[in-house]
Amino acid sequence: MVDQFERLFSPIRLGSFTAPNRIMVPGHIPGMADDEDLGLPNERLIAYWESKAKGGAGIITSGGMGVHPSAMMYSFGDTGKALDRLALAAETIKKHDSRFLIQLWHFGGQAYGTTVGHQPWSASAVPPLGGSAVPHEMTRDEIKEVIEAFASAAVLCQKAGCDGVELHGAHSYLFCQFMSPYTNKRTDEYGGDMEGRMRFTMETIDAVRAAVGSDYTVGIRINGDEFIEGGYNLEDMKQMAPMMAETGKLDFIDVSTGGLQALAPMYIPSGHSVYLASEIKQVVDIPVCAIGRINDPIQAENILKDNHADVICMNRALICDPELPRKARENRLEEIRCCLACSEGCWQRLSQDRHPQGISCTYNPTVGMESIPGWL
Repeated sequence: MVDQFERLFSPIRLGSFTAPNRIMVPGHIPGMADDEDLGLPNERLIAYWESKAKGGAGIITSGGMGVHPSAMMYSFGDTGKALDRLALAAETIKKHDSRFLIQLWHFGGQAYGTTVGHQPWSASAVPPLGGSAVPHEMTRDEIKEVIEAFASAAVLCQKAGCDGVELHGAHSYLFCQFMSPYTNKRTDEYGGDMEGRMRFTMETIDAVRAAVGSDYTVGIRINGDEFIEGGYNLEDMKQMAPMMAETGKLDFIDVSTGGLQALAPMYIPSGHSVYLASEIKQVVDIPVCAIGRINDPIQAENILKDNHADVICMNRALICDPELPRKARENRLEEIRCCLACSEGCWQRLSQDRHPQGISCTYNPTVGMESIPGWL
């Protein structure tokens, strides 16, 4: 290892596991699972993740997996199938000395009624930014049911040999819909002031931790700032994040930003959201992950050295070049393919259903082809 990456390639303890380095593949859905798989890993998706593990990323996070039938994509309905698929993925990724996290998720009011077969569920009958329908305001019993579903899904991930779970509390999904005054207009104990709006999240953290025990990694992804008029901002999150961290039941906080389509184009500066992680890191005492179009290992090292974050999330950078960590570690910087942030193959075509076979990349023609002999 070259001295210039002393921090980036140092190990870090996140709850029950130690990652070999500080590079995390954040949760994202590359569109490679068949519809009948409901987000569970198939051969193609596992090969896609494995390419990043082979490339040297310390932590691989799955895309969001729906925990309840009211989620847009209910991944855990067939528990036997889920257990088998997740176990195979965990075994494949961990043999390369990477750690494997499952992102547990509920689309909430972002769900499409035609997909879930009913009106989407949310904190209130207020469409989140980007939502296509007025959602159903969840009853107390429905809230309890979803909380229990998160806990049950976490236990299944634990049984499958996955290294931990990340609750997806960002990007205008269900946790965010409860946290945000923009979407939470409830007048009962799950709404009103900040404590009320945080209740669903806090009770879910409690339930998940109680279900998996103390020796299992549990984290949460949050928005550092919603950037929505009437929503919560960074100063609000600097109060909310300590509420979660001080329970002693979380092992890390992954600080993202914005709504459903929070993907920075090339004219947004690299590292644009690191300041959010840096601010949150000042008010919590557990590891903090930073995101924000970070595609340069030297920049990543400096973020860590300057104590802005403890872990660096690289998504598009590792879609473009899954070998980036290994090349940096071996001082082959000139060989790294740097992501343009054009977002053409990895987001635009997928989000507009023009690329139903899954994501691609302008610079990396092997994306999605990892399971086909001869492509790598």
